[in-house]
Amino acid sequence: MANEPYLTALASFVLPGNTTSFTVSSIAAGYKDIVIYAQLRGGTSSQPNLRINGDSGGNYDFINNDQTNWGAGYLGMNAYIDTSTAAQAMYKITAFSYAKTDTFKHFLIESSSQTNPAPGGGAWRSTNAITSIQFNANTGTPMNSISRVDVYGVKA
Repeated sequence: MANEPYLTALASFVLPGNTTSFTVSSIAAGYKDIVIYAQLRGGTSSQPNLRINGDSGGNYDFINNDQTNWGAGYLGMNAYIDTSTAAQAMYKITAFSYAKTDTFKHFLIESSSQTNPAPGGGAWRSTNAITSIQFNANTGTPMNSISRVDVYGVKA
């Protein structure tokens, strides 16, 4: 990823221990889009989800090969996290026009794990700029310390 000249590293986060939720905050503005690479592992099989700027209202629409949900309280991600190091789920999440304040935010979510490779996409129905992204384990099973998230800005 470091050799991709159109990406600028904005944040890197490694979980210090087990947690059911963590937030990447203070996402800098000034880029066209953001790309998030996440490598997640958990205690049992779980599909994580995202919340933008702490919004838990029914402002999310998403579709993937497991779920279609309009008016959800989160943005669903498809690949399952699991216990084995080899079974970590990998995600590439692109948030388009994340800093604009005159349009809803649209996402492309590419994901893969040993049990569930799948593309997906969605929208956050808000015109607010994205400044933080919260990752949640949807079953309450913690994500663990091998989990990592890297955020990049896409140059215009």
